[in-house]
This record gives sequence, C-alpha cells and structure tokens, in this order.
Amino acid sequence: YNPTQPPKEDTITVKIKVGDVDFTPATKQIEIIEYNDIPVKTDETSSFFKWVLSYTYTNNGNVKETKDVKVPTSLFMLPFMKTSPKAALVKGELAKGEEGRYFSWNIELSPQESKTVLVTKNYRPLIYIIMLIIIGIVLYYIFRSPIMIKKETKIINVDNQGISDVKILLHLKNRTNKSVEDVKLVDRIPQMGMLDTEFSVGTLHPSKVIKHEHKGTIIRWDIPTLEPFEERIISYTIQSKLKIIGGFSLPQAVVKFKGKGESVKRTLSNKVTAK
Repeated sequence: YNPTQPPKEDTITVKIKVGDVDFTPATKQIEIIEYNDIPVKTDETSSFFKWVLSYTYTNNGNVKETKDVKVPTSLFMLPFMKTSPKAALVKGELAKGEEGRYFSWNIELSPQESKTVLVTKNYRPLIYIIMLIIIGIVLYYIFRSPIMIKKETKIINVDNQGISDVKILLHLKNRTNKSVEDVKLVDRIPQMGMLDTEFSVGTLHPSKVIKHEHKGTIIRWDIPTLEPFEERIISYTIQSKLKIIGGFSLPQAVVKFKGKGESVKRTLSNKVTAK
C-alpha cells in the first residue's frame, strides 16, 4: 500500500502455489486506519545581530491534520521579533506548569505536505539607536560650549506687599582643560528694576553699566582669561521700583568669548523667575 493511502476497509486475498499444487486462497478483511506523523525540522541562519529561525513541519500521515505550533517569546523580545506567516500572540501555558507568552500558528497539512514558519530576531535597530546615542554624546562633548553659565535668584526683601530686593548669582565655569580668552559676561535688568551699586566684598565689579531706554539696565563684566576648570560666582542686587506680587521673569545672561581664530562665540544661561 502507498503510505498515503486514505483510510478505508479492504480485502486481502493470499494465493499460494507450490509446484503444480494450488492451495486454497486465504481471504481476510482489513481496515487501513488513520495515522499521523508530523516531525519538525529546525534551521537557523544568522548575520549581523539578526537571527532567522525556521520550523518546517511535514505531514507523513495519511489524513489531513492541523498542527498547533508554539514558539516562546516575551514582552521584552516582542519589539525585536517578527513572524512569517503572521502569528497570533498568546499568553497562557507553554509547557506543563510553565506560563508565558508565545507565538501561535494553526497549520493545516495535507498528507505529504510541508509548511514552514519563520521567526526573525532582529537587534539591528537597537544597535543603531545605541550607536547614534554614543555618536551624539561624543559630538556633544566635541562641539559643546567650553563655558557654562547658570543664573540663580535669591529673594532678599519681601513683605505682604510684594518683592522689593532680589540678589542675582551668575555661576560661570570653564569646563575644559584649556584657558578661554577675552570673556565678556552680559546681563540685563528689566525696566521694573534698578541696580544696587553696592557690591559684595570679593565679587567682581562690572566693567560697564548702561541704562537703555527700552531694554533696561545692561551690565557687563570683562574677564581677560578663564583658567582651565576655573569657576567664578558673580553676584549683584536689583531693587524693584514697585512692589512685585507673585514673581517676575528675568532675561538670560549672555557669555561672549574668543573662539578659534578670530571668531566670537556665545553661550546663554538658563531662564529664571524670581518669586
């Protein structure tokens, strides 16, 4: 019989002849029953951070059969995996006593038919993202401004009518191992405030103070050289012409310094609100 003979009832007749003698034929009723045998053949190919797993199922039985295929996965792995043909994602019992997530296919196989499912694990996007982050960090450290400026406020006088005096702190730092020449620090006081000309002992006094009709008061400090990793704190006090309730925003401070060649570079401080 052909191995793929479909199930059926049949009759077998056996005839035996020895020399010239024919024995009485023997007849027997038989039944070809259903059977199935679906082995799996696995294969794996890999390249740069990419793996393709193939599962090939072949129906060696004599009847059409449906095979329930499960391939384990996890929430962490899902972004890096894809299937062909597209599988259903199921959460449940993968093996006896073992719960988890898995890809599931119901494969229908005719006798002697083979079908293959593919599971691809591709970590290339993750590697590319990590490489871009590393490149971005390197470029940031290469092209970032050598000078860092941070602006801070401290309320000195406040009562139930509002704020009257605010102390401004400018933190200036050379975060490189090279000196920075010809540093100019410029800050501005809005029209609502005026500069207190009494400066704290030890703080650097402004090189120039200009009162502008529309921009308010412009203050400039000139620093010939800022040594490697040197940090300076420059402070001054502003007095409000009117009592301020709630708070008010202050402009960003600007640092200008000599770059490579004759170029002039600038760095802005953070925005602050006195309240």
